[in-house]
Amino acid sequence: MAPLVQFSGWPSAVNVAAAAVIIGMFIVTISNYVRLGIEGRTDNQMLDRRSSFRGVREALIIGEIGGTAVLLAGFASAQL
Repeated sequence: MAPLVQFSGWPSAVNVAAAAVIIGMFIVTISNYVRLGIEGRTDNQMLDRRSSFRGVREALIIGEIGGTAVLLAGFASAQL
C-alpha cells in the first residue's frame, strides 16, 4: 500500500483515508482471527452464518476493495 499512497495523484487526505480504511479492516480481521483462536473455533470462520456478522463481512469486502481501488486509481492517474 505504501507505494500506492506515495505515488498517488490524489490529495493527501484522500490517500490517508483510503489507507486508514484498509489498515482498519486488516486490524478488524486479525482481531477476529485471534478471538476465534481463543474460542477454539479455528476450523472455518465462515461457518457462523448469523446475520449480525453479515454486515461486518460486507464492510470488510467493500472497505478492502474500495480502499485499494481508490489508491490504485490515484496511482494510475499520477502516472498518466
